Amino acid sequence: MPHIFEKRLVNQRSIIVKFKYLKATSIFLAYILMLMLVSCAEDVDNFLTNLDDIGTPTITEFVSDSDFGGAEATIIGTGFSTDPSQNLITFGPNDNFGYKSVRASAATETSLTFTKPVISAVDDSIFTEFRVSRLDASDPERSNQLEVTFAPLISTYASGFVRARSIAFDAAGDGYVAEYDTDNLRIVKVTAAGNEDYSMFPATNLRGEIEFDSNGTLWVATAWQALYSVPQGGGDPVDTGWTGDDAGRYFKSISFDASDNLYGCLEGCSRMAPDGTGTELALNVDNFWPGFVTTVGNGYLYWYTKSEGDGPEGFYKAPLTAGGIGTIETILEVDPGNYWPSTIVVDTDGNIYGTGGGWGNANPSSIWKIAADGTESIVYELGLENGWGLEFHGEYIYVATQYEGTVLKCYMNGAVGAAR
Repeated sequence: MPHIFEKRLVNQRSIIVKFKYLKATSIFLAYILMLMLVSCAEDVDNFLTNLDDIGTPTITEFVSDSDFGGAEATIIGTGFSTDPSQNLITFGPNDNFGYKSVRASAATETSLTFTKPVISAVDDSIFTEFRVSRLDASDPERSNQLEVTFAPLISTYASGFVRARSIAFDAAGDGYVAEYDTDNLRIVKVTAAGNEDYSMFPATNLRGEIEFDSNGTLWVATAWQALYSVPQGGGDPVDTGWTGDDAGRYFKSISFDASDNLYGCLEGCSRMAPDGTGTELALNVDNFWPGFVTTVGNGYLYWYTKSEGDGPEGFYKAPLTAGGIGTIETILEVDPGNYWPSTIVVDTDGNIYGTGGGWGNANPSSIWKIAADGTESIVYELGLENGWGLEFHGEYIYVATQYEGTVLKCYMNGAVGAAR
């Protein structure tokens, strides 16, 4: 019996010890929890205090090398977040576009770098204000406002034509427009004082392009009629008598390479050397017309061909060689009716641009782009009934409109026309 009693006493003492341990542990955990809650409360207070300490940003200067939307710009001021995404730059309100907002791409406390939104109106600059808001503030407040002007991305270069069909620029940068009025072809030089007669072609149907060679001679493709040249300074056109081959195909599309070889295409494609000798070019299509146009750039001949049957339809290129052209490369093949350009041009990166032409073209009122990898996109939706001629000059692309009788000048934000 004593042995049993002693054993029970030991168990009771063990239970008492465990109870005291648990009680002490609970008190300790409660103390730790209280400290954590106090610490969290202090952190929250500190966080809110830090937010409250964020002052309202102030802007003092707007810096940009370009007045166009889509260009990079910098805002100078104070109180900006060093996290670019926490700086919201808002333009407007404005009757032309309402509000537009962008985030900074790089930031310090005193400067924000960002890409300006695309804001534009045809022929008119847009004058508006902008502000900066810090999004990491507890109660974000907008900065003071400054004013900025957006230049028009599209403007009228020349007007007053019956049908503006093609445009070309001479070495001095002066523009020349081929105007067709159903019965006659007239080429004018665009001057500050207005359109000045340069050459007249009575009873001539112009469905082609005009292009300058390196000597300042203007060449005129009339399609199914003759290939003309106009001497420097203008005057009467000269029928070159050159058709490209024995079939008398003549030309709709003409362009020059760096050696002044002329490439002419309509129902076929030929190269004419400066001495007048011709070479037929073997391209990958049996039936060139309708819808066959070419251009030269970056040492390549680029072309678009529209099929009337089962043949290929799309965009292609081939390197220029001493004997003609090299291996043909496919840029993009398309379903019938997607494109039917009257003119194509190319930039220094090998991107093709086209417009208009009608006759089933899915994009008659646009400037569209076929990238070097075949990606399709719309550059500008012009709202035209039918664009026609297209030409690069510097960082602009010019569009001759067939029915509106104007030539539009469109900013290309860094894209530059290809060298011959």
